[in-house]
Amino acid sequence: VNALENGAVTFLCKPFNKEELIEVVNRAIEQDRKAIHEDIQIKNIQKRYHLLTTKEKEVLHFVALGLKNIDTAAEEV
Repeated sequence: VNALENGAVTFLCKPFNKEELIEVVNRAIEQDRKAIHEDIQIKNIQKRYHLLTTKEKEVLHFVALGLKNIDTAAEEV
């Protein structure tokens, strides 16, 4: 359980065959690739967020709440 919580993909029981090992390694590489891609996306979103003006951040907050444009305008008054 500790190994899985710390990033292990799976356990291989001995004896294991080469195909099984290759499949597990490929799965681990794919999971790592996805994690790196997600991390890059999050960093890009954070960079773009920090470029917003204070007013744009306020409007974004209302958009994230799901308010319509007219409701957002009423909130900003």
